[in-house]
Amino acid sequence: MVEINHKERFLRAKILYYGPAAGGKTTTLQVLHRLARGERRQELVSVNTAQDRTILFDLLPLSTPAFRSYELRFQIVAVPGQKFYGATRKMLLKNADSIVFVANSAIDRWQENLQSMKEMTEYLLDHGIEPSTLPIVFQYNKQDLPDTTDSALMERTLNARSAPSFAAVATEGRGVLEAFGAGLERTMTELATRYKIGENLGDARSAREWASRTMKEIFGVTLEELAASAKAQKPPEPPPMQSEEPAPARIFRVKAPKLTLSAPKSLPAIDRPESALTQANPPVHSGPSGAVELDNESANAMVESYAEAASSLADHISDLQQQTEARAKRIDAFTAVADVARKLFQATPDETPVLLEGLVASLADTLRCTQASLSLLRPDGLFEQIVGLGLQVDPLENGKTAAGRPLADAIVSAAKPMIQMRGDTGPLEEAMDRVGVDCVAAVALPMRTPVHAIGLMTFYLPQEAPAPNAEILQHLERVVLELTMALEVISDAHASIALKQSLRSAFRGRVAEGATYSLDEPLSTIDQTLRRMRSYPDAPYWISQEIQSVEGRTSEVKFMRQTLLDLRSGRLPARRPTPIGELLANLEQELGQGLTDQGIRFLVEVKQGVNPVYAEPFLLRGLVYTLIENSRRRLAGAGGGVIRILVQPDTHGARISIFDNLVSVSNALSAPSRFLSWPLERRLSDVTDELMQSVVEYFQGNWAQETREAVGTVRTIVLPTA
Repeated sequence: MVEINHKERFLRAKILYYGPAAGGKTTTLQVLHRLARGERRQELVSVNTAQDRTILFDLLPLSTPAFRSYELRFQIVAVPGQKFYGATRKMLLKNADSIVFVANSAIDRWQENLQSMKEMTEYLLDHGIEPSTLPIVFQYNKQDLPDTTDSALMERTLNARSAPSFAAVATEGRGVLEAFGAGLERTMTELATRYKIGENLGDARSAREWASRTMKEIFGVTLEELAASAKAQKPPEPPPMQSEEPAPARIFRVKAPKLTLSAPKSLPAIDRPESALTQANPPVHSGPSGAVELDNESANAMVESYAEAASSLADHISDLQQQTEARAKRIDAFTAVADVARKLFQATPDETPVLLEGLVASLADTLRCTQASLSLLRPDGLFEQIVGLGLQVDPLENGKTAAGRPLADAIVSAAKPMIQMRGDTGPLEEAMDRVGVDCVAAVALPMRTPVHAIGLMTFYLPQEAPAPNAEILQHLERVVLELTMALEVISDAHASIALKQSLRSAFRGRVAEGATYSLDEPLSTIDQTLRRMRSYPDAPYWISQEIQSVEGRTSEVKFMRQTLLDLRSGRLPARRPTPIGELLANLEQELGQGLTDQGIRFLVEVKQGVNPVYAEPFLLRGLVYTLIENSRRRLAGAGGGVIRILVQPDTHGARISIFDNLVSVSNALSAPSRFLSWPLERRLSDVTDELMQSVVEYFQGNWAQETREAVGTVRTIVLPTA
């Protein structure tokens, strides 16, 4: 019977095609194999005699969509119909989850149908299976023959349970898909009821809906379309042409051996009719010395054992094929990441999103889902969706933890993949609700290097996608890490211009620092000259005024020099009352035109009642200048925007707020064309923020930063006033 594992969400089911010899069972499986899409079928395995008669079974493994997130492995098996393979049929019935009974409609084969049905019932009872509990569908085959049994008689005699039945001509493909689809539906209805599959989903898709979608994915036609075609008495539209020829059936041919049966010891051999030697006995391989003598019981036991071993081997081969295909897909995923990484180095802004969308779609195909997203961390610390596959906005972007922390940020910080099923309590439940009732599982994969967070990749799985196990999650985690490292390297490469500018600034700073040290001698000379000039008793008044003004300016230069010397040696410079309005006015005059040329509006507003702040003026100027420069660099990359500085009184002194509207600007642009510079920008911002915070703390003030959805990034400094 069905193999099911609720923990791993795995299910293996078998549909058995049963019926008399030469009824069309093998032909039916060949038609299913030919019509199935390449990615959904495997090899059709047949164990035949030299005359192409099935000797053990025909096996067709089919890859179907998952059922309520349970991975499915369907095996379609046709039994041998010849009378002397009864032991094989009995063995195969033991593991069947449903039956498609293929009856021969030829009027001269009617008794064979009855005998086959009787035999099947007896075998099921021998296995302890109540025949009425096993799902069954009838395929009345060979309806194209001139003399066929009346369909009403076949229904009354064979189909006492009023199960679905279909007139068919397997050689033409008529009725084959209808019978198979009905078998799928009844199989999953029975299994879902018996094993409570997906009962926690709340809005689980019915077996009928699943079977119809499965038929569409495998054969290109739904159950509804098949039913409509049958009602209109015309064949359904043929499935789309396959891009590749179906894999040829693998046929194992077995030469029929000589057989001699020995009589039971309790009866003389002459008491057994000659006909008994040719009926109801399986063939046995001949030894090199000639015919093998076996009694009836031993022969049946040998064939049953051989058939069971062959069936187990076929199952194993099917599993190996699936594992091989899965591993090939995983290798393809690593190859795809490497290819995209190589192309991103030379990609234009228009090509970048196409490359990433293709990569995300490829990874989503691994999980058999159609909704996924790739979000990256912006320099302001917020997540922005770069790729949305089937999603306008990733629902995780606005999600919050119970503590009010952004959900995406919490998942990335945890640095572990997260999977949650529908009905389970957890942080991804709300996100699944936003995606829709069809979403039964969510997988979130943090994108982190060993040092930095980069972003988040999420997948939302429908009922037809199997819930990923630990092996698949580990594979995806490694693929995402490869992508993360590639983006980090590419970002650093794209940041070479910014690094060059930083080196130029550092060089200019070194030159300025050297010039500062050389001020000592000129300042001493100026002091000496001023003292001599002041010593003249008859100097006019206006000269005294000018001398006093020069002394004031010289004092400022000395203060600036001492500040630089203190910073150079690691000492904190002295603080003094600093008019913040005057400082900002000077910055506005200095930076205004350059910002305007880059499409950035620079607005400064100082409210009334703001007293001078208690700070070191040159450090404060450098702090504000750096914050403006950070906003300028980000906005310039986005094509322009607004930087605004607002100063107003605060209970603790003066509140200085610096705004930029990068959020609103980013929402209006194509993010993938800019994201490659984000990791470096974020690291530079982190370094700047740490430095700025240390300066503000020295001023005995407070520092805060937040991003408001309607306003943008706001950095606030509260400084004590003099």
